[in-house]
Amino acid sequence: INAEYMGQQKVEMLGADNLSIVEEFVLKIGSIPKIQLRLECWQICNTFHSAVMDTKANLERIRVATNTLITNKKLVVILKIILDLGNRLNVNTAYGGATGFQLDSLPKLISVKSVDNSSSLLDYLVHHIATKAPELLSFVNELSVPMSEVRTATIQSISQNVTQLQHQLNKANGAIKELSQQVPEDGWSDVNDMSDIFVHTLQIFHASSRPQMQEIIQDLNEVKQLINKMYEWFAVEDHQRVNEHDIFFSVGEFCRMFEVKYQQYKERQEHLKRRAAMEMKRREKDDKEQKSREQNPPSSAKEDDWLVISFDEAPNKRSSRSPSLTTPAVDTSGSSYFTWPTFLSRT
Repeated sequence: INAEYMGQQKVEMLGADNLSIVEEFVLKIGSIPKIQLRLECWQICNTFHSAVMDTKANLERIRVATNTLITNKKLVVILKIILDLGNRLNVNTAYGGATGFQLDSLPKLISVKSVDNSSSLLDYLVHHIATKAPELLSFVNELSVPMSEVRTATIQSISQNVTQLQHQLNKANGAIKELSQQVPEDGWSDVNDMSDIFVHTLQIFHASSRPQMQEIIQDLNEVKQLINKMYEWFAVEDHQRVNEHDIFFSVGEFCRMFEVKYQQYKERQEHLKRRAAMEMKRREKDDKEQKSREQNPPSSAKEDDWLVISFDEAPNKRSSRSPSLTTPAVDTSGSSYFTWPTFLSRT
């Protein structure tokens, strides 16, 4: 920052009495010893504690997610079921008889389709667990939230943040030593004195931040050990190909897909129940009607059997086979019909 040099040039050109308020401010700021170092340390003081809190929160999320995967017994049973299903599908093949599978295969279960392409291996797994082992269904609720909270946090990025925080704290400590050795000029008093408030504030900041830094480094080491334990638990050998973030993502996606398929399964079951209830009601109604007909048989006279006689012809040409009863008056201008009970004479 060349504010002091620029200010002196301005003073020489215009004179001290002809400077504006802004120019006087810049000149005054530029006269502060080590102004650039002070501004950098000021920025560190304003952002350090919030960065520490964010890092601690991310470490805690990874700790919870890792512990959940290691201690969840329902997930172990489900993984065993998946392994058995895979070995049955691959029986008598080079892929049969497997003793394990990669965790990143979990989201791919939905891609293994049936012959008619109407369902997937995940659909079958949901049906199998819902009917044979419903006590395992709650694993989704136990794993979904911890897995979703660590989607953006990785131990590598957290380690980089911790290293950066340590560098900032060391820089603040170095600034305290450097500013304490600075010889004041133009009225500045000894910086070790309370008159240099910035140095005193920086000393307080460093004293309060140092224990936090030690604590966060310890938390980071503990989480790293826990992640290594998770690698051993799931027999992950190549940490470069599969890291903790890949494991969290695969299990989280599997939980999400399982929940979707399980909701679809419940909807199908509800639909089948409604159809079965409607079919039962229909059968009950048919049974009641059948019993009613058996208890009240129809009379011998079939009163519902009717004879339709046409009067298309004129009265004087009426067929001799017309009923012997007196024929009701009808309109002979056109074709008319009259119905007669069957018990009347047809000859």
